[in-house]
This record gives sequence, structure tokens and C-alpha cells, in this order.
Amino acid sequence: MRCDFCASSDLERIYQVRGSQRGMTAAVCQRCGLIQSLRAHNYDPSKNPHSVAYHGQREISASSGPTWGNIRHGKGLRLTRQQGLLAQVPWAQMAAVLDVGSNRGDFLRWLHHRRPTAEVLALEPDPLVLPYHPSIAAWATVKNQRLEASELPPKHLEFVYCSHTLEHADAPSLMLRKIHAAMKPGALMLLDVPNAEDLKNPNLVEEFFVDKHNFHFTPALLQSYLGHVGFMVAADASDAYNLSYLLKRGGAVAGGEFSPADSGAASRHTAMVKQYVQTLEQNRAKLRQVGETINFLAARQTVVCWGGGRLFDALVEYGGLNPRTIAGVIDEHLSKY
Repeated sequence: MRCDFCASSDLERIYQVRGSQRGMTAAVCQRCGLIQSLRAHNYDPSKNPHSVAYHGQREISASSGPTWGNIRHGKGLRLTRQQGLLAQVPWAQMAAVLDVGSNRGDFLRWLHHRRPTAEVLALEPDPLVLPYHPSIAAWATVKNQRLEASELPPKHLEFVYCSHTLEHADAPSLMLRKIHAAMKPGALMLLDVPNAEDLKNPNLVEEFFVDKHNFHFTPALLQSYLGHVGFMVAADASDAYNLSYLLKRGGAVAGGEFSPADSGAASRHTAMVKQYVQTLEQNRAKLRQVGETINFLAARQTVVCWGGGRLFDALVEYGGLNPRTIAGVIDEHLSKY
């Protein structure tokens, strides 16, 4: 295995992800600091109940472990947080748009209200979230394929929407270069990915290294690599959990290997992953007292849990919460799926 950013083979394997259906191991490149999850060589998707390759369907789970992600509702939630960046796009000039990893079509429906005459191509490799709403298929070209397998005309696109997709790629470097080549000079892209700095969160009880994510980006390293492949950050709306950029396509991609400006990233990221492993174990142990407290309350009064996602699952899985003793679970989003 080589680092996708700098091609170094010096990858330090740090954390064997517990419960991973893909046998994932979190590793850090000791040259540039890129964090990536390495899949087991003997992984067979046809034997993984969480995979689409498993009898053409998958197990739906709101797990606090590495199998989180099969519900596929996160992109719709992220769209509401991206409105500030999207408001900076001159939509009247956006005649050709690409949606990479279009999921259930939340961005496409949003776009149709603002640019109904645009030429739109949507790529979505997951067949289980297709077909989309009928109104989408009537005006957008939707293809059930990955970007890596798609043919894109050069210097054609004015806008690219890539929300929580880059971390799923087998090679983010290839994806970014292919998108860059398909964009017109000066074209814009909204890029949104999980923020790997969340590994330092002292309150984590859910697994950060989920099976669906192959790469994990920190702000400085990602921005450095984006500059290397010809993108400039026009606006930044990142927070502790997500990196959100409005990017502008610059000139030609830089030649040669990527060399990050920050020589200390590798050691910091290595220490960050190691500390995360300790924090996760300690916090999950503390959940036992929380679960016992809720069980005690539920035995004498009516208790309802607000939120049915990963934290609720962690309370059941690691805290010993007995879900049969509570009156109900309220969740605005997960209840739909």
C-alpha cells in the first residue's frame, strides 16, 4: 500500500478497527500525514451483510460502530449547513453542473428551484437509493456509476457538488484531478468531508473510522493538497466536525510528487489516532454508569430517549441500556428510513 497523496510506502498501521466488516486498519503516512483506512486483503463484499453485494441488499443499522453509514441520510442533513457557501455561487452563470455521489437527490431538488435550465449530470454508485424522485429524472442525467468509471468532457463544468463523497473514494487524488480536468478555468466546486480533527474530541463514544470511509482529512493537509492539484479556497465554512470549502479551479495541476508544507503533520496525526483509541475505550467504559442510571429511572417513571442514532446505540451496546424499559425513541431523521 502507498499513500494516496505523496505515494510513500511508509504507512504506520495504528488501530485495528473493532467490529469492522472490511477488516479495516487505521494508518498514518509517515511522510505527509494522510490518515487512511486499509482494507483487509481477504475482504469479500459478498459475505458482508452490510454491503450491497450481499444478495443485492444490505443491513440497515444505526450502529455506533464501524458499520454506520448504510442509512445514507447524512448528505441531506449537510445540505442545510451548506447554504452559506451555496449563496456565494452565481447560479445564473452555472450552465453545466456535476453532482458527485448524488444519493437520494437532495441537492438536485434544491438546484432545480434555482437553475432549472442547467445541464446536470448526477453520479451515484449505490443502486439502492435509486430511482430518484420522478421530477429529477425528467431534467437531470442520473447515472448509476462511480466518478472513476465516468467519462467527463474536458473543461466543461461550471460547478461541481461533492458532499461527503471524497472520503469514500479508492483514490481521492485521482477523483480531484479528474474533476479539475472537467472544470472550466475559474469554475467552482463545493467540497464537504468529515473533519479528522474530530479524533481529538474528548467526548467520543462512537467509532470514527467507519467502514464506508477510506480516507480521513485534516484541514491543513487537505488544503495543501487541494492547492497541489490546482484548487484555491474561495470560502471556508468548516467546523469541528466537517471541512466545508467553496473551491475555485485554478491553472494546471502541479507536476511531481506532493510534498506538504507542514513537516510535523505525520507525528501529530499519529499521536492523534493513538489518543483517540484510548479516549474511545475510556468513554465507552463510562457509559455503563449512564446506562444503569437510565435503567433505574425507567423502572419507576416514564422515560423517552430523544435521538435514535449512534449515541443511543452506544448506550445499548456499551452502557447496558435496556430499550424494552423505555417508553419510546424520538428521532426526526432516522424514523424516515
